[in-house]
Amino acid sequence: MPESVDKHWIGAEELLEDSLELARRVLESGYAPTLVIGLWRGGAPVAIALHEALRFCGLRVDHLPLRTALYTGIDQRAPTVRIDGLEALHEHAHADARMLLVDDVFDTGITMQQVLGTLEQFPGERRIAALWWKPTRNLTALRPDYCVHRSERWLVFPHELCGLDEAEIRRHKPAACVATLLAMRALAAARRGSG
Repeated sequence: MPESVDKHWIGAEELLEDSLELARRVLESGYAPTLVIGLWRGGAPVAIALHEALRFCGLRVDHLPLRTALYTGIDQRAPTVRIDGLEALHEHAHADARMLLVDDVFDTGITMQQVLGTLEQFPGERRIAALWWKPTRNLTALRPDYCVHRSERWLVFPHELCGLDEAEIRRHKPAACVATLLAMRALAAARRGSG
């Protein structure tokens, strides 16, 4: 992806701090989820930190991931969202369930809309939490109940590498990570060449 795209580079520490801030906002609202559902992939690290923070504060809350896939490439969407992991929800499905769906970015809203539609088969209350919300890209009537930031910029999370060129990785990722990645790439190339 060219450097000319306006990107916001998010570091690991910022991601953790924002995840804890999101948990604080949920707690301050009075909502006490009984289940944190992290939308895999991007929502997973956020949901883990949020779940830990709520448990640290004494809430009895469980967690599970739902694997969702809408994007097939950078800004390229599939026709529908693929959702895996619903089987685990059956043991948590009861009338008093309070679910908190957690993602890193609430962008078009399409993923969340399809997840919520799928979850209609389960009883309980549902709310949405996301670190980042892009209101002008939203194609649905949904909006997050909790968010920390609003932005229209391209967000690059600490774990993201695909779609970045080597110059961007060298400039924006920690030096130790860059060294490890380059060594791994050389090893993978050598193995492909010898196989």
